[in-house]
Amino acid sequence: MNTDTLSRITPDKRLEDLVAGLPGKGDHQSNYPVVGPDGKIHLGQPENAHDTGALGADALAHQWLHHFPTEHDVHGPDVVLTPGSMEAANPGR
Repeated sequence: MNTDTLSRITPDKRLEDLVAGLPGKGDHQSNYPVVGPDGKIHLGQPENAHDTGALGADALAHQWLHHFPTEHDVHGPDVVLTPGSMEAANPGR
């Protein structure tokens, strides 16, 4: 893994990109690829630009903001839980 690209080294020692263009140019990158029991490659894909909803001074300090000024997260829709929509056992009992 290299920020936004999953690559492999071929038997003849060439670097071959398997997946490119993943969101990973901000504070957090795609990482930790593993082959699962299903034979497929799984990897960590955290939020990209920030984890608080606002960029901090570290975005400038790590210099990625200067290189990718339009990089941003795309969050999913809001989820509203209603009574009875979720059940969980009480671990205290």
